Amino acid sequence: MKIVHVIFSLKTGGAETMLVDVLNEQIKSSSVELIIVNNIYDLTLIKCIDKRVKISFINREPKSLNILKLLKLNYLIFQINPTVIHCHNHNLAPLIKFTGTSKICLTVHSLNMPLKHFTKYNQVFAISDAVRKDILSRSGINVKVVYNGIDFEKVEYKENINSYSPLFSILQVSRLDYKLKGQDVLLRALAILIHDKGIKYIKLDLIGESNNNSDKIYLENLVHELDIKDYVNFLGLKRRDYVYLNLKSYSLLVQPSIYEGFGLTIVEAIAAKIPVLVSDIEGPMEVIGGGKFGEYFEKANHYDCASKIEKLIMDYSNQHRLDKINRSFEFAFNTFNIKNTANNYLKEYALL
Repeated sequence: MKIVHVIFSLKTGGAETMLVDVLNEQIKSSSVELIIVNNIYDLTLIKCIDKRVKISFINREPKSLNILKLLKLNYLIFQINPTVIHCHNHNLAPLIKFTGTSKICLTVHSLNMPLKHFTKYNQVFAISDAVRKDILSRSGINVKVVYNGIDFEKVEYKENINSYSPLFSILQVSRLDYKLKGQDVLLRALAILIHDKGIKYIKLDLIGESNNNSDKIYLENLVHELDIKDYVNFLGLKRRDYVYLNLKSYSLLVQPSIYEGFGLTIVEAIAAKIPVLVSDIEGPMEVIGGGKFGEYFEKANHYDCASKIEKLIMDYSNQHRLDKINRSFEFAFNTFNIKNTANNYLKEYALL
């Protein structure tokens, strides 16, 4: 089978890093190529792709209708003549004029994706049941779910949750976009724990950068307003290998998202065998099995978030917590493993 994956840009993000892992798995059994349409890509991410995967760069300016770039894209697909064209942006289909006998499919990586071009694809996949339900409720199209996954072998895990640490360290990993990712909710919860509950042996690290500097400025100002600057660190964007190496050193991962179709960082934390606390929205709740494999709080409610963190601190090392972490790891390993993701796509391609 000859597969070509097409994406507009390859910057560090959930969809892009998952795609890299899928490429590296699928190349083990199939002929796989990647086309990056726009001139936006992260070289460190490119270097993570298996050398056997041929990568082609169209180098189009974003949103440009430059006819030469579009001809280059289509001629390249014509030359490859793939069995399957797998798109990772919903509006790629109108640019791909030549498909020949190839089947064309799309993976939807987030909620509220525009539906305009869905009928141009032979098959649409959703990364979670939450995304599937979102598409179904707005279009009546019942797409297939292929769960995102990670490479569990690359994530270092905490050997012993009972190991003593005088500091309760919290991690949050996502783009600094508080209206979507809810970092302000977590900061306000932290302030309650510090000032109202007197919990001083605590810190919060935030990994990620903002698409526009205004979000970071807002969050930094909020930190000063809440008087918690001694407890909060903005670490900026970190490579995935850094995250995979250091996750195990934290006491807890909190994902306070307001909107989230899945939650790959939640899976990564479970793989590192640290507890997770998420907002009670469909995507993250799906990752923690409806609450069986992680803790949750009411979306956008910083009081409830603070209460759940306090409870985690109080009963952190009991046997129930340890048992839950082990059950969570087993569930995530069987459900959100990148080997399953890549192989499930191969099975679906064969049905097209």
